[in-house]
Amino acid sequence: MSSFLVEERTIKVVAGAILDYDRECTGKFGDFEETCRALLAMNKYALMERYGEEGENELTEGANYCFINGPVCFTKVEAYVRAKCLRYQCSEGDTETMPMYEKLNLIIENLAHEIIEHDHEEEFSTCWA
Repeated sequence: MSSFLVEERTIKVVAGAILDYDRECTGKFGDFEETCRALLAMNKYALMERYGEEGENELTEGANYCFINGPVCFTKVEAYVRAKCLRYQCSEGDTETMPMYEKLNLIIENLAHEIIEHDHEEEFSTCWA
């Protein structure tokens, strides 16, 4: 499997989704900027686990990411797709045991629920007729 550093927008969208759609809302990961930095750190950690020092070029790229401007606008579907991409890119080494990885799994599940049940509520109600 290959891994890469996800785009800055992916980090921002996923962080926004975590803050918007976390039903458990533990506040464990802080504000938007802190959540972005935790996601980026997890992605970088997975890259180091996969490539070691050979991944240094991609790691320095993430140093240019800027998270201080706050959340970006996104749809639930975009957040779901980007969160799944990030999860896949973070599936190296022991990242799956990290609290942020668990949060990522939870947000993917919550977004799927929102997309399927809430956005298609009318369709679901007709199926029960």
